Amino acid sequence: MAKKNFKNVYQFKITLKDVKPPIWRRILVPENYSFFDLHCAIQNAMGWTDSHLHKFKTISPRREEVKYIRLPDEDAEEPFSRENEEKISEWFSLEKNSKMNYDYDFGDSWEHFVELEKIIPVEGNIKYPVCLDGGRACPPEDCGGVPGYEDFLEIMKNPKHPEYKEMREWLGGNFYPEEFKAEEVEFENPEERLKEISQYLKVSPEREDSEDEDEDNFWDNDFKVSVGAGMKNGKLRFYFVLKKAKEFFSPKEKTEIEKTIKMIGPAFGYEIEEIDFNQQYFLVTALGGANRAPADLADACGMALQTRGIKIAKECLITNTGKPSWEEIEKNIGK
Repeated sequence: MAKKNFKNVYQFKITLKDVKPPIWRRILVPENYSFFDLHCAIQNAMGWTDSHLHKFKTISPRREEVKYIRLPDEDAEEPFSRENEEKISEWFSLEKNSKMNYDYDFGDSWEHFVELEKIIPVEGNIKYPVCLDGGRACPPEDCGGVPGYEDFLEIMKNPKHPEYKEMREWLGGNFYPEEFKAEEVEFENPEERLKEISQYLKVSPEREDSEDEDEDNFWDNDFKVSVGAGMKNGKLRFYFVLKKAKEFFSPKEKTEIEKTIKMIGPAFGYEIEEIDFNQQYFLVTALGGANRAPADLADACGMALQTRGIKIAKECLITNTGKPSWEEIEKNIGK
């Protein structure tokens, strides 16, 4: 959706790195866009679902060092500027800084090359942003990054492949990697999107001085997540529970949660051993995770489900016990 009071538009080309033939888009956006607005435009043009974290990074025009621009997140490892406050016009220029990187989904690691090609006057009969052109379909979410996408394409082009049926069911139909139509791209209102996700961002400065503050303040309260950890054969065994607070999971929610957990687990180095369901609860058993903390998996599942319309509140309970019973879950998480 266009922002008001601008005279020029920026023409960007976005190219997904390390994928051949290239997957790319060309878009026009208002010059007064913030980086969050640009993020939304990239997501919509590419075909992503905004189900994961992201960040922009570049060589700063102000200092000769890499700068990161992203949504506020207390877990970020590097200093960053807030993308909802930074304007693209303050960072991009045709003369000095026309290029930037955009990383999406830190598990699958989709890296995009963003290049400012032109700055042109507004045309009165065009509603901005707009997608001018592009090539090839966006990869499916949670398919495992570039290597996983390559495997996915090999499976999907061979109906006799042993994994074809399962992959097609996960995808929900056929996949046509060469298809893309710029005229079918629909852009959402970035202001509405920011309002939608702000309720569960880890952003509040006042929380830095209060370690005991209830983390549910930045999540919705329809669900709760309890986390427990143990060991099995020298490997980390990890349990987490999703609970709906006021009613049972719907069949649609149950299917979506199972699919999301099965895809995100391997991306974080976890083997999903078992998913148990008991009307109000999901109990997930995972094994492995040498490279990522257990809570990262719970956070990733929570974030992904939030963006799919399943609201989650997070409450961590770390234990060293074995697999909890439904009675123990009910006692520890509560109603």
